Amino acid sequence: MATRKKPTLLAQGKPRTLGGSGRPWRVRLYAPENGGTKYQVMFRAPACEGEPWKRVLRRANSEAEARKIFAQA
Repeated sequence: MATRKKPTLLAQGKPRTLGGSGRPWRVRLYAPENGGTKYQVMFRAPACEGEPWKRVLRRANSEAEARKIFAQA
């Protein structure tokens, strides 16, 4: 069974404790995998009011678009 390579981290935000979690989280921007074309931005966001925050993955076709999502998160 082949193991997946870890994606290449391009940028990482400062630790945040929003969302009622005791453990801090960071927004992260990853480069596309070899042969891939999609940049990935991972962060936490509220699902609904009063519910715990959930991990969110957004994909972008260009690095500029991905950095825009990164800045908003």
